Amino acid sequence: MTWGFVTCGPNEALVISGCCYGKPLLVPGGRAFIWPSVQRIQRISLNTMTLIVDSPTVILAKVSRYLSLE
Repeated sequence: MTWGFVTCGPNEALVISGCCYGKPLLVPGGRAFIWPSVQRIQRISLNTMTLIVDSPTVILAKVSRYLSLE
């Protein structure tokens, strides 16, 4: 169980939910105080992910808008 001050690196974010927050609190690259048994903490990576999508039915027009060929 995590309690007290919790830290995360510059490439992470803390999501704190539970008591004292109407909606989850997002803390990017920093620290926060967590109450045990009352709040929950989750870590999210902020690293960039590259996705390569190959679709033969979509082309890029000269006006920079996507067109669907059906």
